[in-house]
Amino acid sequence: MKGYRKIFIFVISILFLINPVYAVVDKNWLDSKVKAFVKNKPVKAMIYGLWIDGTPVSINAVGESMTGVPATVNMHYRIGGITETMLTAALMLLVEENRIRLDDKISRWYPDLPNADLVTVKMLANCTSGYPDYVYNRKFIDEVINNPFRSWTDKDLIDYATMEKPKFKPGTSQHYSHTDFVILGSILSQVSHLSTNELLNNYIFKRVGMNNTQFNLNAMMPHPVLHAFSQDRGIYEESTYWNPSWTSNSGAVVSNITDIGKWAHAWMRKGLLTEKSIQILRAPDTVGKGKNTNDFYFAMGFVNVNHWLIQNPSFGGYSGVFGVLPEKNMVFIAVNTLNESRPDDTNYSVELLRDLAMDLAPDYPIPVSR
Repeated sequence: MKGYRKIFIFVISILFLINPVYAVVDKNWLDSKVKAFVKNKPVKAMIYGLWIDGTPVSINAVGESMTGVPATVNMHYRIGGITETMLTAALMLLVEENRIRLDDKISRWYPDLPNADLVTVKMLANCTSGYPDYVYNRKFIDEVINNPFRSWTDKDLIDYATMEKPKFKPGTSQHYSHTDFVILGSILSQVSHLSTNELLNNYIFKRVGMNNTQFNLNAMMPHPVLHAFSQDRGIYEESTYWNPSWTSNSGAVVSNITDIGKWAHAWMRKGLLTEKSIQILRAPDTVGKGKNTNDFYFAMGFVNVNHWLIQNPSFGGYSGVFGVLPEKNMVFIAVNTLNESRPDDTNYSVELLRDLAMDLAPDYPIPVSR
């Protein structure tokens, strides 16, 4: 018996060394970590999920959607910038169909834009075009704050962006810009002869089985809804049904955590996309441009942070994180809303992932954002 016991201990030790996460992580561990994390923080609700090797460790919700209404895992919410991972995946699918090339100049579709004969489709996808981000235009900010229910067109948004000169010569630096994804989405619609909703539905949602996901430029959201609250206008108020069209092709998708989990796994592994397309999406082409380094760089619609592939949406009262670590076949997704307290622009979902990563993947710590 002693011999068998030694063999058992040896095997368990080897498994721990190969993948130490399995020795400590289970549903109770994760749920306890999340509850401890949100305690004494201004988090009204948190919906989260962790998957390892495609198996959910826990998909759960804490807090309230509204007063007296508990948050639940089937609630829909606005996913914001995670949309960009879908948009650039759709781009690569169109590339695979030979309907568009990454080095195509955008003058083919937008001849009147500054530097249109120099900016390529790929530059839009990794934000090296130099186009200013319209969300920082003071006139745009005032209009959004004063009229949160206004409906915006792509032309409206591009017009605000082009009120300023390009920030740099195309391809020479990198700066995140919602403008790039507005233009990219419009180009993909023209190439495919589909609206952005039809494009994402045909190329992404249907293929992945995301039945609770839709691209929607109006304020409607399917029931049940995780309600959001904002202090952007100087008071604490519900912002759930503010018009999302100002995010356009970079953020107007509504989904739930189960569907986003499906997307993360389809996006991480070969199947939906070829291995070549996946490598192009993740390539460190922006390293050395702007603030991008080998351990922290913007790829095509997401950030590579020490091997974690991350999106960190935050708008209209929702904050979230979409974290994929291919080396560990690991996915963590969360969304949170804030309760009434001092104005706080901290993305607590990102902070939660950073905290969990110290245990989940100690070899791949997530540094504080630049």
